[in-house]
Amino acid sequence: MTEVWFVIGLIAGLLVGAFVNLVAQIVFVWYKKPNLKIGNDKPHGRYHSIEIENKGKTAAENCVGNIYVEATQKDLADLSRSALSTIGAPAGAPPFITELTERGISGAVCWAHSGPIIKNPHSTTINIHDSALLDVYRYLNGLIEIPSERGWKILRVRLKPKEYRGKLRITAANAKPQIKEFQLKVENQNVSIKFIEQNSSRH
Repeated sequence: MTEVWFVIGLIAGLLVGAFVNLVAQIVFVWYKKPNLKIGNDKPHGRYHSIEIENKGKTAAENCVGNIYVEATQKDLADLSRSALSTIGAPAGAPPFITELTERGISGAVCWAHSGPIIKNPHSTTINIHDSALLDVYRYLNGLIEIPSERGWKILRVRLKPKEYRGKLRITAANAKPQIKEFQLKVENQNVSIKFIEQNSSRH
């Protein structure tokens, strides 16, 4: 009988040890995860870039920025004189507009820095306690221009100058997504972006 209880105690000890070890690993992974934060606008000339910070303890890999703007077909600027167009599309066609629905326009934007191969890359890595600038829009020739994930050479959309609302969503391969609502407002011959403090990690 003593041997039976010894075996039971041994098995129970192993199970408890395994459970404690599993919990410790989960806590360690959570503790070491990147922690992305959407910062402030860092304008440079007519360009507006948002600072994305990593306040975690591991590099945030494959960070991507997506924008959503509440707009309709009537808000699109006249592109009849534009040299930009989607490959294969007729001249003057809206350049690289995707998912234009009744509710708005959405899609990826680009990072402000130059990567090792391409300028204004679609994704980037943000190291520990470091930050990167995400290009969100520019105000040029009286129009609001939003880049695509292919940079500034192929725009996602050009919008007429007015007040817009939208969301900025930052994702990474190893971090929780971050979302902030914003408002675009024309003032002082420029367009400012103001974030609405309703930050959420859910899409």
